[in-house]
Amino acid sequence: MLGQVMFSTCPQEHYFDCPYQISSEEAGQTYQDALVCSVNLMEGDMIVSGSDGFFDNIFDQEIISVISESPGVDEAAKTLAELARKHSVDVTFDSPYSMEARSRVRY
Repeated sequence: MLGQVMFSTCPQEHYFDCPYQISSEEAGQTYQDALVCSVNLMEGDMIVSGSDGFFDNIFDQEIISVISESPGVDEAAKTLAELARKHSVDVTFDSPYSMEARSRVRY
């Protein structure tokens, strides 16, 4: 289908705001602890990968919109990175991260 997320992984974290980090065996997690996925792709499918710093600051619908409107993958990647950075410094932007943080607040 055109313009939708077909597969997404869950955040790989110990708990909220504490993501897995690859390190030496003595310190904890290694590449062997990473999530491994297999996804069937079709011609024209796009893969968007990024760190928590990217996905904390950009919504799936924004990713879809940018990719749909970009003339090529290079332009899409640059625009997505710029948008995530712009959101990260905008104190008025209600980011995916801030929404998730609020949902975990217990009164």
